[in-house]
Amino acid sequence: MEKGYIKISNKGEIDIQALTLLGATNKRGDKSKIGYFGSGLKYAIAVLLKFNIPVTIFAGEKEIKISTVRKDFRGEKFDVIKINGKLTSLTTEMGPDWEAWFAVREIYCNALDEKDSSLGIAGEPKGKKGYTNVFVKFDSQLDDLFSNWNQYFSDKREDLICEDSMKSTKIFEGNSKKFILYRKGIRCHISNKKCLYHYDLDWVDINESRTVKDMWDVEYHLPQKVASCANTKIIRNIFDNYKDTYEGDMRWQYANRFSEDWLKVIDGRSLVKLDISGHFIDDIGKGNCLILPNVLVSALKDYFGNKVTVLGRSDHTDEGKDVQPTTKQAEALNDAVEFLKKVDIEIKHPIILHNFENINTHGQAKEGKIFISPKTIDEGRRFLISTILEEETHLGTGHKDLTRGLQNYLFNYIVGLLAEKVNEKL
Repeated sequence: MEKGYIKISNKGEIDIQALTLLGATNKRGDKSKIGYFGSGLKYAIAVLLKFNIPVTIFAGEKEIKISTVRKDFRGEKFDVIKINGKLTSLTTEMGPDWEAWFAVREIYCNALDEKDSSLGIAGEPKGKKGYTNVFVKFDSQLDDLFSNWNQYFSDKREDLICEDSMKSTKIFEGNSKKFILYRKGIRCHISNKKCLYHYDLDWVDINESRTVKDMWDVEYHLPQKVASCANTKIIRNIFDNYKDTYEGDMRWQYANRFSEDWLKVIDGRSLVKLDISGHFIDDIGKGNCLILPNVLVSALKDYFGNKVTVLGRSDHTDEGKDVQPTTKQAEALNDAVEFLKKVDIEIKHPIILHNFENINTHGQAKEGKIFISPKTIDEGRRFLISTILEEETHLGTGHKDLTRGLQNYLFNYIVGLLAEKVNEKL
């Protein structure tokens, strides 16, 4: 780009108080607006001045004069901002964590919230009646913003491939080493996590630095959005390329509805959890299996039920047969139950020794009974006790494998035991 000015324009002449009155905004109750805090434009001016990047603002044809004056406050020097020669309470120390591009972001967002907004290039600053025009001098600190515009804003992206019915979640092609989230078209999160897609989320909460306020909120809600609106193209890509990506590590257990397109892509093939896929080499070799992340397999099975088949899942119906335990096996089972009694855990359901059809199934909770494979006993006392405890927990709580509910139950129970051990109340 030629050197000059970045010109950001919108219809309507700016009220000078928008530059001086911190926290003042008429957008907070309007969900269609990007602005929220009433501080963005003030921060933008402060940051540009701090980075020595010239900025000129016109309200109509009249230029708003921006300058600074050095002031002393308790032995410290501050550059206080003046607007049209009048001292404000704003200083160039505002936004200490802000980068230079944040300032352009705020000015641009402010224009987008108004009518007839535009962004372009100008040679020299000049006003226009009925419009607000902001001119930011080109600077090397802004080079990356304009070289990689789509990493900062989604408004010019042409690779939108899916959005939900409310248009509150948009999915763009990713295939990059940078995981990017936008909020209403403006980047609010970036990390070096490899990803298959970038996401524009109208519903995500942001802080005053315009970054995601709570990533846990994203990790909880985004899988729900993707699961319900993903088309066959997205699903195939996830199935084929999820390893070491954000989508592969996504918390699919929070997805409460999957689109029918997931079944179309599965197309009758059996699902195999990634961490036990080595046990199903023969099945995989026949080309009738899909190896997927553990939590995704469990979530799909929980939602679609008998419409999908999962190999090696411990809580699905198994057509094996019960067997009479040997004396040694009976002693091992009784020993495990007695151990659990010692720590005040009662096994309330009968334990049946069972040869599972699937040789990789160690235990199963079904029809009010605990079924244990003879191979589980062979694995040793600790593993046997753990398996019996897990299946008893399934029956007692109704929670299935790899669910948040099961995790919460077990961890709360463990913490309770630890509290009793140190004689503390929690």
